[in-house]
Amino acid sequence: MLETTRAEEHLSRSEEFIAAAVVGEDVIAVTRNGGVRTIARIGQDGTTPLARLDVEEPFGEALVSTADSHWWYGTAGFREQQFGTLFITGDSGDTVSSTFVPHDVHAPFMWLRLEEEKPRGLLVFFKSTAEMEAREVTAAAEGRRWTFEAPPEYGLGIVWSAEPIANDRIALVTADGKAGIEERLTLRILGNEGVIATTILRTERRFDRISTAVDGRGRLAVVCEWAWNVEAAIFAPDAPGEAKWQKLGAPAENPAVLAVPDGFVAAWRDRESGRIRVQELSARGVSLDLFSTHERMPVVLRRAGDDDLLIASGSAYQRIPRNVAAAALLEWIRDVSASAAPALDRYRKEWSFISNERPIEVVEGGT
Repeated sequence: MLETTRAEEHLSRSEEFIAAAVVGEDVIAVTRNGGVRTIARIGQDGTTPLARLDVEEPFGEALVSTADSHWWYGTAGFREQQFGTLFITGDSGDTVSSTFVPHDVHAPFMWLRLEEEKPRGLLVFFKSTAEMEAREVTAAAEGRRWTFEAPPEYGLGIVWSAEPIANDRIALVTADGKAGIEERLTLRILGNEGVIATTILRTERRFDRISTAVDGRGRLAVVCEWAWNVEAAIFAPDAPGEAKWQKLGAPAENPAVLAVPDGFVAAWRDRESGRIRVQELSARGVSLDLFSTHERMPVVLRRAGDDDLLIASGSAYQRIPRNVAAAALLEWIRDVSASAAPALDRYRKEWSFISNERPIEVVEGGT
């Protein structure tokens, strides 16, 4: 049944969602209160803290739920003056375990999650002033490595994203160049033996955010924010020249994209209304407005079982049907019915009043 739940707030006003995932009937959340991050389980019995992170200065982080009701969280940072990657794993209960993988890295840049069943990430750092290195990291050890030219600048923020793709490769999407002058949205396909295939997807004065996802057909979706425009493209990673960009919202910000069985869904914050908007990336282009949130809050978009989605931002989250177009139509019908009800009620009262005052006379016999 298509049903959109009401937005719920399970966090205090001083906390905010960094990441969230659905495991069974519960929500596993990574929240931030100042510089402190906490992993908690939110269920019918309330909120249960599971872990408090002891990593300073995270260089990227992510939370992933798996098909067997497990979840894992990954980040990179400093722990007892040692830089490395921290993986925390858990299940639908309250038992968690952690693994710390140290790295001999002196100029860390970014840690990017690779969304799979087993914990895996991509650590990117400056190998020298002219070169960057990307390392594959699992909970067991470091893996493959790739080296490429360091960007001349990376602006006020690090706008990168990575996805595992077919044939054990990684799609790395980056924004680099001179912010405010010209930045390149670049796709790098990281293959075996250090091989990298590079394509420039597009250029703008500055890219503020990037979100990516890969669907079951192997297609890559890239959603980017630039100058308060949110646009999306879907293409095969090996044929990036076929990318056609679709404008989703303007003025808009904080985009997120998610792969679902029948394609992709995107979410972002509408700057005029302040509300979260979610839309299927399809020809229908029907969007659904949700709750309001502050402009600086990230938008978290995740699957919630087979038929629902979870959207979180700030201190609130909401579940909606995966079929966004059908849910939007249902909401529209409800809104129309709700707005029409008072008018119909007034009409009934007025008609009743008129009927009582001026009854219809029935004359028997003749004309």
